[in-house]
Amino acid sequence: MIALGHISYPSLAFIILAKLFGIEYNMSHLLLLMLFSVLPDMDFFFHTIVRKGKYDSSFQHHKWFTHWPIFYLPLLVLLYFYPSMALFVVCLGIYSHLALDTLFCDDGIMIFYPFSKKFYNFFGSKFRNAHGMDWLNVYKKQRIFKLDVASFISLLIILIRRI
Repeated sequence: MIALGHISYPSLAFIILAKLFGIEYNMSHLLLLMLFSVLPDMDFFFHTIVRKGKYDSSFQHHKWFTHWPIFYLPLLVLLYFYPSMALFVVCLGIYSHLALDTLFCDDGIMIFYPFSKKFYNFFGSKFRNAHGMDWLNVYKKQRIFKLDVASFISLLIILIRRI
């Protein structure tokens, strides 16, 4: 999934649920949600630094710790003991990213790592074993890509109207 989808789906879902249940939030909560919904993909930056700026198209960033749900478990524990809207949107952003990667990305993620190294991918069979630019070229031809763009545009419209 591309950043547009990682940002827009959880943000739109949060806005809709907040409206339905009368949950108070502000723009900083939305910005936190958007930032943390792309945080697990920071491993691309690590990869670029390690490779000294040379991109390796076979790089599988879903093997890195940033895509292991257990890595973020302390945040959920903290949320349980010290509930706050800010921590809630941080957790929502991160775990929605992992869920979307499990649903729509190349090999998926290792949900149960370190107990199992099996990758789980539920709807992304068209992307299996495609990485980097190869994955992006396949992804751009799928309906989900068009939905990513449309949902991001919808989010922008909502945010502009809110300001």
